[in-house]
Amino acid sequence: MTSRPRWRSMTGRHGTRVNSWDFSTTANLPLDSCTVPVNLRAMEAPLREIVANAGEEPSVVLNKVKDGQGNYGYNAATGEYVDMVDAGILDPTKVTRTALQNAASIAGLMITTEAMVAEAPKKEEPAPAHGGGMGGMGGMDF
Repeated sequence: MTSRPRWRSMTGRHGTRVNSWDFSTTANLPLDSCTVPVNLRAMEAPLREIVANAGEEPSVVLNKVKDGQGNYGYNAATGEYVDMVDAGILDPTKVTRTALQNAASIAGLMITTEAMVAEAPKKEEPAPAHGGGMGGMGGMDF
């Protein structure tokens, strides 16, 4: 019987708690466990984006939040580290679950079709030079 990894899952809307992975139980996972680091990085992305939008350094905040215990997280609205449940910062479970399911569905579709349609980047022409300055209004100086 293979051991299963243990998860601590805490997320929040303007303050986000990242999912943490206990790597001590991953030794007996099947071959597809090589996707674990990719999934962990993907789960960190919302916190990184929220922190970057708040003007802070994502890696610093991410490490501090990972080191926290319980519901410890980052409130981007105030720039403080708080207990997210006490601060009222919560994600509805259905929203989080649906977002994860949709992302996995799209990723699976892209892998199985081995093709993707995207708009080709357009080469933008440089802006034209500004027009010359206006001449004086002759005969108007008194």
